[in-house]
Amino acid sequence: MQYRRSKQLERTKWMLQLYEKFYEEPRFKRMRDILDCGTQDNAQVTQVVDEEGPEFTDYLNFFEFVSYLTRRGELDDEDVEALFGYYMDCLNNQDPVRQYIGDASKGFEELSKGLEKRAHPAA
Repeated sequence: MQYRRSKQLERTKWMLQLYEKFYEEPRFKRMRDILDCGTQDNAQVTQVVDEEGPEFTDYLNFFEFVSYLTRRGELDDEDVEALFGYYMDCLNNQDPVRQYIGDASKGFEELSKGLEKRAHPAA
């Protein structure tokens, strides 16, 4: 029982740190705005993808890390869904972004698998 509590506390700390990085630090705000599901400016999304700037790749690396930690069981699927599900779905729904992530040469294998799992959940 102590192990389970310790593991739960560790997950909570991870989630708090990830939440702070994603929502409270200004680092990801611009990419959140551009890649938001409600974005109507597909030209801006395409430009961000084509340029492959550090802001874009840092944003994807954040979700790569979240996907990795989730697969390893360090983060709970339910918690990830609650905090980041909307933005992960936005990545899935932007065709140029999804294609970029799916390109194995870009190095986002964990994120690609995580997004695929979201798009096609097990029945």
